[in-house]
Amino acid sequence: MSAAVAWLVDSVVLLVGGAVSLFIAFLIAYGFVDEVSTVHHVVFLGLLAGSIVVCGLVLGLIDAPLLKVPFRQGLRFGLAVSASLHLLALAIGTVVSLSYEDQGSVTADQPDAPFVVLVVAAGVLAALAAWASTRVACVRSTLPT
Repeated sequence: MSAAVAWLVDSVVLLVGGAVSLFIAFLIAYGFVDEVSTVHHVVFLGLLAGSIVVCGLVLGLIDAPLLKVPFRQGLRFGLAVSASLHLLALAIGTVVSLSYEDQGSVTADQPDAPFVVLVVAAGVLAALAAWASTRVACVRSTLPT
């Protein structure tokens, strides 16, 4: 099966699993506080990293048989796809939050510069992770049969 089909399957899995885990991470970090501080942002980023790893492990279990590759290579592919889509969601969510600061979003009453840097960094890292997933998928053709 091709890497494109594996990407599609991973995207569907992450649409459900990743969305739920990010929603829970958001609630844990921001849901029960009146004033958001840097600590809350760090907690959210830590939970995001955990979600990337857990979802990547699940995707690795799915991708290895889909791509007909050893588990470690499927795991690398799953982690790269998970990182790419999670970081893309982080960038989009940060832009949305910046857009709704006047309505009390989590970025309200804080300087915008760190969040702009976060959006750019997350976008670049998402692109690099997507590129890395294509490199992992290409290795399949060089494996002995």
